[in-house]
Amino acid sequence: MLFLDCTHQSKIARKLLGALACPAEFHKTHFKPDTPDDERIPVCAGRDWIIVSGDKGIVNDGINRAAVERSKAKVFILADTESSGADWAASIALGARKIFCLARTNEGPFYCNVKMGGDSHVGKVEFLPGGRPKAVEVTPPPIKETQTNISMPKSRKTQETQASQPPLEFPD
Repeated sequence: MLFLDCTHQSKIARKLLGALACPAEFHKTHFKPDTPDDERIPVCAGRDWIIVSGDKGIVNDGINRAAVERSKAKVFILADTESSGADWAASIALGARKIFCLARTNEGPFYCNVKMGGDSHVGKVEFLPGGRPKAVEVTPPPIKETQTNISMPKSRKTQETQASQPPLEFPD
């Protein structure tokens, strides 16, 4: 489960990640706006949530870094907070498979940078003391495909093949 902190919990992020069946929880659903990072981090780690944040203070502030280490949190840091919530939601959705794979195959605590783009925008894990790769290789489950209102036109070959096949018959 992804956990998007208050820096990236826009309505558009909720809608986009929800529409793509990307499991995510949001800061305002579980915490007060002024909840300190060092209190929130262990709660998220205890629930096995993957923390996604644009707040560099989680990396640079000693108190927050200690909370990440103690709780063995898995933290993905977004490269900038200047881009829109929709842009970041799209990048997170594109990189979700890799993010989940890295979280499943590595023990926390760790940080990992996330940049805009395809899944190549998710960087390498940077382990803190006690963090390490897991011994078991896990293949991430496929992201569920969702039904959309977009209908794709059938190719001419598909249309011709369907037209030449006899109709299905069902027993009475």
